[in-house]
Amino acid sequence: MSDVVLPGIRAVIADHLEFEAPVVLEGDNLVPELASGFGDAVRAVVLHEPDRDLVAANLHSREPGADHGFRAEVSVEVGARLAARARAVGVPVLRPWPWDDGLERIVAALSR
Repeated sequence: MSDVVLPGIRAVIADHLEFEAPVVLEGDNLVPELASGFGDAVRAVVLHEPDRDLVAANLHSREPGADHGFRAEVSVEVGARLAARARAVGVPVLRPWPWDDGLERIVAALSR
């Protein structure tokens, strides 16, 4: 689905650039290639957690009582594919944990 909506999201980015309206886009339906073609005006970072057990524990903390093993496996696999795409276009890939310094690590990655 992400690749299907890519042209529409690129149009939104172009509109924000034209009117100098800063925006932060986030979501699991965004692909790293969105940052390509806009020069330094658009920056991106991909957060990817490769540890299935950490993903499952995070899901369990939000939705207790369910088995999140399969969902965590799918999340890790999709994340790995997005991380590979990000690396291919020069977008930094970071692990989301630990939470306490996440913002600093993202800012540092976007500043390179």
